[in-house]
Amino acid sequence: FRIDQAGEFRFVYVLPFSKKKALVEVTFFSKDICTEDVYEDILSDYMSTYYPHLKYRVTNREIGKIPMTTSPFSKQNGRIIPIGTNNATVKPSSGYAFVRIQNEVDEMAKLILEERPRAIGHRKKYIGYDKTLLNVLVTNKEEGKKIFSTMFRDNDPARVLKFLNEETSLIEEFSFFNSLPRWSFTKAWIEENVFG
Repeated sequence: FRIDQAGEFRFVYVLPFSKKKALVEVTFFSKDICTEDVYEDILSDYMSTYYPHLKYRVTNREIGKIPMTTSPFSKQNGRIIPIGTNNATVKPSSGYAFVRIQNEVDEMAKLILEERPRAIGHRKKYIGYDKTLLNVLVTNKEEGKKIFSTMFRDNDPARVLKFLNEETSLIEEFSFFNSLPRWSFTKAWIEENVFG
């Protein structure tokens, strides 16, 4: 979260694969799509600021867009069953998808073997949580940098990942939410889940 936010929510993370290889990702929560040179400039600035003595070369580039929404893009139509992004399995508030999609496919495979194929539903309480966080970000009730910095600073990283996997208990969720700006999240929750 140390990069210029430019009025949005932006961050860079480094995921090492070995002592010499890593994925470095530049991520935006934005209504607008940026050109490749914007990402390249941010990456170059990040590397020169935080790794000034490191000589590196980019071996691969990937650019993608993840829709951040709680609405599925398609519904089951006969034998055609939506999965992954089409079934809103990408976590709307974070873009977190890998484990969620693996779990969805495992569950769907069991249903197919039982001859009960259907789209996998998502737990309503987590949809409500996602709507709430997206409301806070979209309406600028709080700065994304502040929210996520607080989330990771004040919570055990294992709990944050457990929450992203939608595996937390109500007690863990209460503790997790207690670390976030209460008024902004309460207002957003009411707007999305009572009046929405």
